[in-house]
Amino acid sequence: MVDPASGTIVDASPTIPGWAGTDLGALMREVAPGTPVAIHNDVRTWAYGEHHLIFGEKLADERVLYVALGTGAGGAIIDQGQLLRSPRLRAGEIAELMACDFRGIADRAENIASGESLARYYNELHLNPELSGPIGWRERREGDVDLAEVLRRSEAGDELASEIIAGNLRGFGAALAGLAHAADIGAIVFGGGVTGIGPVVTRALRAGLEEWLHATKARVDCYFTSLPHPAPILAAALYAVHHAE
Repeated sequence: MVDPASGTIVDASPTIPGWAGTDLGALMREVAPGTPVAIHNDVRTWAYGEHHLIFGEKLADERVLYVALGTGAGGAIIDQGQLLRSPRLRAGEIAELMACDFRGIADRAENIASGESLARYYNELHLNPELSGPIGWRERREGDVDLAEVLRRSEAGDELASEIIAGNLRGFGAALAGLAHAADIGAIVFGGGVTGIGPVVTRALRAGLEEWLHATKARVDCYFTSLPHPAPILAAALYAVHHAE
């Protein structure tokens, strides 16, 4: 979580040790004095750039949920071209949504649908098929297979791998459908490494969305982008052009 007004990292995962509490604005002013700077959360800047460079004309009058599904699960909401105002810095955060896994067990969305979590599910249940209850977050262990291997096994006919990928992502899609209904979202744009895997992922996400949106009689357009390598950097640059002091 980033405070764009002060340029401070309010909260952070362990991906960058010691990142939480960093005054990034002060650091940038020290490194590059006099240079205009704008600071925000990584997924927020991607969503802003993705909207204005790709989807803005098509979705100009909509409230759009942008979902980045990769190592973790992140989100942002663009309302009529601007990031949704967020006094508590949480607007668009989807990691804490409750979603059901392929067994029908509820947990936080990031724990069931991120790339790391899909692999962790397989590693845990492959060793212990009778495991019940939520499968909480943990770091990778020696001997764990990664998501690429889980996908390879799914394509080779591994039933557990296929059930996890299809079922967990379907549950995540259903959770997003509920959010879309509650927040009057007109479109959802998916990006990130997991989304870029292809139809095995996009079909499951779309199935969960459509099932629950049909139940609420809501219409939400759905788009997928594979996030080519420079996209987040170009998006951050555009955010800086529009917001730097």
